Parts: sequence; C-alpha cells; structure tokens
Amino acid sequence: RGFGQSALSVISLAMVGKWFRRQLTVAMSVYSVVISVAFMLAFPLIGALVQSAGWRFAWSAIGLALVCGLAPLAWVLDRSSPESIGLEVDGGIEAADPSDDDTAQFTLGDALRSPAFWVFALAASMYGLVASGIGLLNESILTERGFTADVYYRALAVTAITGLAGNFVAGALAG
Repeated sequence: RGFGQSALSVISLAMVGKWFRRQLTVAMSVYSVVISVAFMLAFPLIGALVQSAGWRFAWSAIGLALVCGLAPLAWVLDRSSPESIGLEVDGGIEAADPSDDDTAQFTLGDALRSPAFWVFALAASMYGLVASGIGLLNESILTERGFTADVYYRALAVTAITGLAGNFVAGALAG
C-alpha cells in the first residue's frame, strides 16, 4: 500500500513536516484545505470521466497525469529539507541541533526493530486496506441498493467536505 496511492500522501505529509517547525500547524492547515478542495474537485471530475469514457480510461488518465504532470513537477520542486538547499526552516528559524534535543534519536534499524513501529505500521495499513476496499467498492454497493452512480460521486465530495470540517475541529481542539 505504501508504494501505491498512499505514497503520495505519505510523501507530501513528510515534506510539510520537514519544512516547517514553528509554523507547522499553519502549514498543515493550508495542506489540509488544499488537499480537501482538490479531492472535492477531483471526485466529480473523475466520476464524469468514468461515466462518459469508462473506468479504464479514467484510471489511465489519472496515471498519465501523475506520471507526466505530478512526477516531473515534484522532481523540479522537491527538496528533502530547507537545509539541503542552504535555507533555514520556517524562513529564518534556525533548525534545532539534534544533539541538544532531550528526546531519543533512533536510526532506521532501531525503528524497524521496535514493536511500536510495527504495531503502528500494521494498524495504519489495515485501516488503509479496509478504507480503500470499501471506497473502491462503494459505487457497486450503492448501485446494488438502487442508487445511481452520481449519488456515489456526490457522497465522495460530501465526505471530503466533512473531513475538512473535522480537520478544523481537531486542529482547534489540539491548539
């Protein structure tokens, strides 16, 4: 799952975390809004494409857009961290020296040997597996219950809107 569609989310979330420290909550808010709006726009567009040209063409178009559009854009714009190109985190805030940090520092090997890592990774993978399975079969489930395909696509847009509202509430409570 990490090499499929989830890789896009994992990479983009990690980039935000690497580039922002002091303004991380603001950066994640902007990220959440942009992603939610993009999904709200994409669901009806892809739904219309599936209805007019079929799912094979729609998935091919998505793949082509990712490979020919997003991948080259990411290659041009992506930098691992601000420090890797001579910038400071948060536009002028010095990055903290890890040796001054009181929290434990783990290597990749340490993390892979940790039971907590595997519990979290497997739980996240299982959630993704179930959520994707239901999401991918949702149109068939609704059609079987007598709903039209456009109900499915509208439901996806509503889900994105309520997810965005949930992110705002969670962010307000976390602050």
